[in-house]
Amino acid sequence: MKSTLDENQLVDLSEVTLATMPVAVLQTEPDELKTTRSLSFREGYDDLDSLVFATLSLPSGREAALVRHTHSPNPGTEICVFPNEIETSHSILETVEMLGLTVADLVWIHPDFASVVMNQYRTSTVIGSMPERAKTLKEAFRACYLGPLMGENLGRYYVDLYKVRDARAIAGIGAKLSILEAGEYTTLLLTGHRGCGKSTELQRIRSHWQKDYRIIYLEADSEIDINNAEYTDLYLTIFKKISEELAILQLSFDPRLLNSFESWFKEVTQETKESVERSISTEVNSEEGFQSSFIFKLLTKLTAQIKGSDKQRRDIRQSLQHNISRLQNDLNLLLEDAHRKLKENYPEYAKGFLVIVDNLDRVPPNVANHLFFDYGVQLQSLNCTLIYTVPISVLYSEQKLSNVFDSPNIMPMVNMYQFEQDQCDLAYNNTALVAMSDLIEQRVEVDRVFESRDVLLALAKASGGHVRQLMQMMRNACLAAISEEHTQITHEDATYAIKQEQFDFERIIPRERYRILAQVCLSKDCPKDDIGSVLLFNTSVLEYNGTQRWNYVNPVVKDSDAFQKALKAIQAGQ
Repeated sequence: MKSTLDENQLVDLSEVTLATMPVAVLQTEPDELKTTRSLSFREGYDDLDSLVFATLSLPSGREAALVRHTHSPNPGTEICVFPNEIETSHSILETVEMLGLTVADLVWIHPDFASVVMNQYRTSTVIGSMPERAKTLKEAFRACYLGPLMGENLGRYYVDLYKVRDARAIAGIGAKLSILEAGEYTTLLLTGHRGCGKSTELQRIRSHWQKDYRIIYLEADSEIDINNAEYTDLYLTIFKKISEELAILQLSFDPRLLNSFESWFKEVTQETKESVERSISTEVNSEEGFQSSFIFKLLTKLTAQIKGSDKQRRDIRQSLQHNISRLQNDLNLLLEDAHRKLKENYPEYAKGFLVIVDNLDRVPPNVANHLFFDYGVQLQSLNCTLIYTVPISVLYSEQKLSNVFDSPNIMPMVNMYQFEQDQCDLAYNNTALVAMSDLIEQRVEVDRVFESRDVLLALAKASGGHVRQLMQMMRNACLAAISEEHTQITHEDATYAIKQEQFDFERIIPRERYRILAQVCLSKDCPKDDIGSVLLFNTSVLEYNGTQRWNYVNPVVKDSDAFQKALKAIQAGQ
């Protein structure tokens, strides 16, 4: 964002408004606010940088300012209020409401006011003022989105499934975080099938523990190449994220530590200031503070290259792995310095940084085995508390994950069935069936969207206790009904959606594996080999546990003709 005025024509922000203290950050940019909210932004400056700003007169009579610094490396628009304002938290809520937004549109709230803002928001957001459940097929389709619950939707749509899937994994993570004292770090693993609800539970952890930790949440699949991941990729990404967080908090690393790390990094990577400058945009080059440093620019370049060509990725990794002891030592010195600065300036974050690495469970089984077994020690060697998501297939490796890490926290499927070892076709657990139906009922008005409650139960049964699969079939059922010009989801629409899910599996399962799947159905146990890992990874086979651990075939796979033929052949002794 470049100023169109000469510097001496810029307006001093403090002369126009007293609202100069940033207390929250909106994810929305000024250009969007100008377009959608008809706000008028002016060009100005403060003691940090040139900027654009708009002033607001709030309904309470207080004043707020919306500010975007020209060279800020972080997206969004700051909400600023007068620093001696007693009603700061209320001013934040007033500003958000005045803009027609919600607290979910904030990407940061000053830690002095965050808990008060959230409490006031929850108190003011009574059930009667919440958006109503979906009444139409189009509304139901949107309400049953496939991503994790975040922001206000976490409180609106969340259903506690603890009793029907033994979700002590989440409670276990909370217990371990509570035991840690300042200066103590740990590495925690959360595993379960993709789509079972891990990301939603991590959002709840993020919300609950933000009063004790400065939490950094990152999605591995957007930061690194998950099909070819190495621990050094995660090292660079985590350090870069913590560096960015320090900049947001207006803190900085010890210059001596940073200069030492920078000098070594130049030597190892054979990068120069000139070679890095050529790779970084003009906007980044003009940033202030740590974001203008060589090491930040180099990290930006390297993390981009890691997702680029194979040769660049290989060269970077080899350079770092040949010097791993120095890399770990320097990173940990910088992390300890960051924790010290955090504790001194923000005592509410006495436990330091908690880094949540989500979506790492999406790495393929062979990459997961390499990452968590060959380099498990390295993944635990950073001086910060970490939560990694892990593919459930890793649990079935003969190398035994708990030999490398503490016992993983396992999030199983919702137990839909009444377990009987000798039965292939299991009866349903009605309590679990109702709980799965509640996931939909929390979002839609069942009597308005479904032809009958039995249609909803059919989808719940076909889910096998898999949350994402239920939402996927629900969305397909909505589309099927809309395409047939139905006003509600009928049995035929639900059947079509279930069949589409079945066909997706039929496209990826080799015919010879149906015999293995039939054996899983009969034995309630998945093979402990590469094929078993693949079946768990692609959710052809699901895991249930609690007082006992067992496997069962995904119900939509179980309904396929190929599976039924393989099952009959085994039962006939063929």
